[in-house]
Amino acid sequence: MGKIAEALTVVSLVMLIQPVMGDKRIDEVAESFHEKHDQLEQIFVEFQIRPTGLDDSKVLPVFVRQAARKGEFRFFDLRTEHHSVSSPNATQSGIAHTGMSYNGVETRILTYADHGRIFPGDEQRQFRPADEFLGYQGFPTNGFTDLIVEPKEIHVGCDIASLLNSGSYNFVDETPAGLLVVSCPTDRMTFDKSRNFALVKRELFLDDGPAVEPIRTYKFSEFFEFKPRVWLAKRIEVEANGQMGTITAQDIRSTDIPDSLFTLNFPARSAIENFALGETNPNGSLSLVVYRIPTNPENLDEVIAQAVKRSETSAISASTGSSYRRIILVANVILIFVVIAYVASRRFGQWSRRQL
Repeated sequence: MGKIAEALTVVSLVMLIQPVMGDKRIDEVAESFHEKHDQLEQIFVEFQIRPTGLDDSKVLPVFVRQAARKGEFRFFDLRTEHHSVSSPNATQSGIAHTGMSYNGVETRILTYADHGRIFPGDEQRQFRPADEFLGYQGFPTNGFTDLIVEPKEIHVGCDIASLLNSGSYNFVDETPAGLLVVSCPTDRMTFDKSRNFALVKRELFLDDGPAVEPIRTYKFSEFFEFKPRVWLAKRIEVEANGQMGTITAQDIRSTDIPDSLFTLNFPARSAIENFALGETNPNGSLSLVVYRIPTNPENLDEVIAQAVKRSETSAISASTGSSYRRIILVANVILIFVVIAYVASRRFGQWSRRQL
């Protein structure tokens, strides 16, 4: 009986210690992501998103991304090219292009239709940037904060530090190879301790019950040390609904990022709506200065100056027209009252004479 009691005591102690040790491991991983996120305040990355597993008769879209940040500065350049599966390096027609930049003064946005907008201040909310390269690895930046899982559109956070600090995840295992596994009912993440807990695998599950297989899996490989103790994967494989896709980094750096990068250049002939140059209207809204980017960049200043002049003239005309309309409105109101008074006077006179 003594040995049985002793064994039960040991088991009880292990059961008490294990959750505490697990919580410490989770806190350790979360803290490492906080530290690494702070070191990613200056980064430039160019990467491709390419679907795989299509037959040779298909033409597939290849998404080419450039994303950069430098303190509060932000830049995105997003292109969609169409490649033949049989000739993956041959670019086909139909290239779509969008972009966004914020240089600390103004936000510039380019849409697919070669239509640009310029806003004073930070208006990134007007644009949906997509930095999947950092977002998938647990460092959400520039609006990319959720993984949206079809078909139920389940939103799963990308900010691993915040997720692990939420208390929703449990420590599962630490393998002899130094892989640390944590999970919640819908999410399982595996980290590599030898690379300061870099994320090496993430699996997502349905939220309405246990699933044998994940509905989406992310696998990370080709790691390199971007900065001391900050390991990033150059290749990400995504599997969902039986389909595969890859994200491959082509250029990653933390230096040689010029400030000029954060002022987006619009293509020639783009139609621009510039809110930064317009006057503030009485209702607080901004008036527009509208122009097209000339084919000769040397003519841009002259084109903008003419557009500003047209905007000011239109504002004066609108103000003058508004004043005229108010005068006419007041005159019409007075005339209506005069007519009503005249008609009433006539009818009262007629009624008085009948009474006599």
